[in-house]
Amino acid sequence: MNLISRILFSLLFLSTCAKAQQLILFDDFNDTTLNKKIWKTHPPWGNIYAHGERDFFGPDSTIELNNNLLYMKLFPHIDCVDVLFGKPSKQKIEFITSSLFSIDTFGFGTFEIKCKVPFGTKPSLWLYGEGCEEIDVFEFIDPCNYSRTYMNIHKCTFKRKEKHHMKSKWKNGVDYSADFHTYTLIWTAEKAQWLIDGKIMRECNAKGDNACIKYKLFKSLYPKNGMHVIVTLASNDPKAPCQPTNGAIMLVDYIKVWKSVPEELKNK
Repeated sequence: MNLISRILFSLLFLSTCAKAQQLILFDDFNDTTLNKKIWKTHPPWGNIYAHGERDFFGPDSTIELNNNLLYMKLFPHIDCVDVLFGKPSKQKIEFITSSLFSIDTFGFGTFEIKCKVPFGTKPSLWLYGEGCEEIDVFEFIDPCNYSRTYMNIHKCTFKRKEKHHMKSKWKNGVDYSADFHTYTLIWTAEKAQWLIDGKIMRECNAKGDNACIKYKLFKSLYPKNGMHVIVTLASNDPKAPCQPTNGAIMLVDYIKVWKSVPEELKNK
């Protein structure tokens, strides 16, 4: 190998390593069991009780890996307990469902999931960290309208239950439950951007014009701490006519986290 070839090979090797080092979490679920070095199957707060609603984040049996996909299941469970933490629950638990909660936390970077969401449920990918900071990469709340995606930032102040947030929804006529789609958050110290299938849907700044969150008592409520990556599948409005009474499955192709912005997403 001559000198020029060696130099070119070295540059290619260094470039490949640099790109690989930027990818700090990658799970394509091509194994037969969930990687417990990356994920827990329920949030650490509130045991396995979800949102004070009708859902019970169940055991590992609600998660299945098959055909290089992650199957997140929600199904009715009429015999589910309705007593939690030693006290009667306010609402009867009607569904066993599933979630992923990353063991590690991640700071500014790019977060992406490719998945197929089930109609009539409340699926979401979100980040949660210290100070009750939260960013919703995507969330479907309207049970019978899957062309409307919610992309929010939340922040608690003073009391944990007191939330101030910027809430936004995007509607473009696409039924996102019909096929796989890619949902991406680019979160930097300066701004946050939400993308679907590589297209920017919304963005906001850490401060100044188009600030993500404005609240007069605080200079900034823009999230800046490390956060856990969380995927949840929850039941939706029980009065909705499209509520899946027989259960539902969310399919996840992969989840990725980059320390910076991947080249293919720059200059979008």
